[in-house]
Amino acid sequence: MTDKGYAQWQRGDFQMAEVSFQSAAQMAPENLRPTLLLGRMWLSTPQRDRGRALFARLLGSTRDPLRTTIASNYHDALVCVGWWDELARLAIGELAAAQDVNPLWLDSALASLRLGGWDLETAAKAPGWDRLDARSSALLRTQIALNRGDIAQARTFLATVSGPFTPLLSMTVARLHLRAGDGTGARLALALTDTPLNESEVLLGEILVSRHNPELLREAVNNLLAASATFSAAPGNAELLVGMLLPTPDRDIAEMVGGAFAKSPQSCSDSLATALLIYCSLSGADRARATWTRVIEQRAGASTLRIPAGKLDQRTALFLINSFPLTRDMVVAVLDAIDETRLATTAAQ
Repeated sequence: MTDKGYAQWQRGDFQMAEVSFQSAAQMAPENLRPTLLLGRMWLSTPQRDRGRALFARLLGSTRDPLRTTIASNYHDALVCVGWWDELARLAIGELAAAQDVNPLWLDSALASLRLGGWDLETAAKAPGWDRLDARSSALLRTQIALNRGDIAQARTFLATVSGPFTPLLSMTVARLHLRAGDGTGARLALALTDTPLNESEVLLGEILVSRHNPELLREAVNNLLAASATFSAAPGNAELLVGMLLPTPDRDIAEMVGGAFAKSPQSCSDSLATALLIYCSLSGADRARATWTRVIEQRAGASTLRIPAGKLDQRTALFLINSFPLTRDMVVAVLDAIDETRLATTAAQ
């Protein structure tokens, strides 16, 4: 019944899909899948408030570890429909409930605040805002200041955020420094980690802080690609690399990166192959794009649509998120690339 409901949903028969999902849930109350799919379906229709109410009920009545699964499903569903206001409320609430700063929820909160254009008055009404830890509060206030173009206040908030940071948190802090035009602050954030960084992590950090300087960025990417065992020891580094490059498409860099991984495409996951296709397409790197288009077509058994070159707008980003196999980290990278403000080279340095 669950599979039948999903097929009906995909055909646009929402009424029958609802009946099928509810029937499946009654037959197997311990199985959350039909209920989660019903909520996700409602979120994708004009009845999205019913979807929000369903997820709110589930989150309020379920304990971990199932609650974590429900929250993650709700997060992904909100991203897929681009409901940034609700995603911001969810992420802020989850951040407030966490013992430590959770990178997923922090990055989601920052992205949704930016894409939703929130101001401080709106944020203060979100459940959990007054219970945020000092770091999360300062970082979210930084993004709110950036929303209204107040660079000076953004830097003031960032100055209150002290290390040490986990490697992932240091990258988030560095990205905010770069948005505020403070390249020095970005480099300092990457240096204040609570564990020593290996060679690959140092090189990835250099790529992040060089994203607005094409010459330095090419050098940093070349150094990372040349580093031995960079990706075999930690396959996730490849997706981190492509994710960092998405906000600043560059044809030469795309041809270099796309060509490097094309030497052994069979070793690339579906998500990485998709990320490479997206980046090469955005960069106008026709040769590399053609290579990764063939890889995706061979795996999917269908033709891929062309992705226009240039910066990612919200419509294209949502199409990519809904149409291609992407890991959650790559989805966060796509959100980070939407409407990214191109800073002056001198400011980013």
